Amino acid sequence: MMGIKITGLNKIQKDLNNLQRNAERLSKKKSLSFNELFTSKFMRRNTKFSSIDALLNDCGYGQLSQEEFKSIPQKELDVKISERTKFNSWQEMLNAAGAEYVSSQLWS
Repeated sequence: MMGIKITGLNKIQKDLNNLQRNAERLSKKKSLSFNELFTSKFMRRNTKFSSIDALLNDCGYGQLSQEEFKSIPQKELDVKISERTKFNSWQEMLNAAGAEYVSSQLWS
């Protein structure tokens, strides 16, 4: 009986171990700053701005505290985000940035 030799299993195992280690590290992270989440690469690809700070300044939210930012009416924020980005809402932009961040952390 002839056997089949499967190559690359060591590489796959190494990748899986790295993925597991990165997932464990990521699960310990309790919070992210806007600058960590909304990287310049993400911002340039999805907006006309190079940073989240520049976008928020253009929206009139540049010097707000976290609590003040949370108190912005959702509809108001969604309109400003939809006018200045490729996203229809703040939540859509947040979700996309979050997914990209997690992916980059898992596969780094």
